Amino acid sequence: MPRHYHYVGPLQFIPKADDMPVRFRVTQAADVQNWQTVTAPEKEMDGSYAATFIVDSDGHLWIADRRSEHVACARAAAVLAAGEMFFEISKKQVCILRVTNQSTGYCPEPASWEAVACALKHTDIPHPAAYEDPFEFRFCIPCRNICLIKDEDFTCPLCEAPLPEIWNLEEAWGTVDQQG
Repeated sequence: MPRHYHYVGPLQFIPKADDMPVRFRVTQAADVQNWQTVTAPEKEMDGSYAATFIVDSDGHLWIADRRSEHVACARAAAVLAAGEMFFEISKKQVCILRVTNQSTGYCPEPASWEAVACALKHTDIPHPAAYEDPFEFRFCIPCRNICLIKDEDFTCPLCEAPLPEIWNLEEAWGTVDQQG
């Protein structure tokens, strides 16, 4: 059974019900083209279009403007995956160039790729076989910091405490200082 990731980021990033961003459920390439038409995202330097994405607990893929918080795209619910998707979009085709699990609000493991792959399986959208440069997150229990692991250094950058080698963000759910 896939892991459900709960939001562990700052409460101020959870928008009010009347301030939720537009999001689009992706079941086919036309949904991504519709997202592009409605949101008019800016092109990245490589010519792609970036979107915030989540896979909800029912396995549905949703995208929103890249400036949207993952928690807003998820409507503050738990997710199976979260990160960013980069699309190549033309009138004839949509292709996903790369996908990351970069979400400091949900901190999904690289293993969350399985939920992304399942959500994309029945679409007509070509996509990569895994996250590009998957991110690892850990919760520092002594200082309550959410840490992004860099260069396989499992040391908290704030308090220098050792971090566990296995994902432990479930320990952060409901305990992180979510005020700031």
